[in-house]
Amino acid sequence: MATAGLPLSPAQLYTHLPLLAGSRTIRVLDLDLVSVDGNSPLTGQLRVVSLATCPRFTALSYVLGGYSQPRDVITCNEGCRLEITSNCRKALLAVRRYHHTKGGAGPASIWVDTICIDQATESRSGCKFHSWAISTLSPD
Repeated sequence: MATAGLPLSPAQLYTHLPLLAGSRTIRVLDLDLVSVDGNSPLTGQLRVVSLATCPRFTALSYVLGGYSQPRDVITCNEGCRLEITSNCRKALLAVRRYHHTKGGAGPASIWVDTICIDQATESRSGCKFHSWAISTLSPD
């Protein structure tokens, strides 16, 4: 939890949402659909889901690109601000618009590597995770 009204740091957020070894769990982002206005801040809730329960979510793949100045951010759980690339921001805005125009009720659940994987500590095993995720999510 955040301390006395202070938002969580990214490290605290990922610590509060652990991915236990061998648990077949991932983090997904429930992207808030508060507005389709491209100027509205990106917000959402990061949560852990078990793949054993066959959760519904979209996996987002995009060209990494660079960071803008000032940095683009998405605000998650208790005010935690995660820096994202400009391309990631554009992709999330497109997902938000698409979900809204299709009449989606509630948030859009999405897996985005740069948000759902703690880049500071989990990226070392990122290649293994991506291979596992692709094989797990593929219909074959």
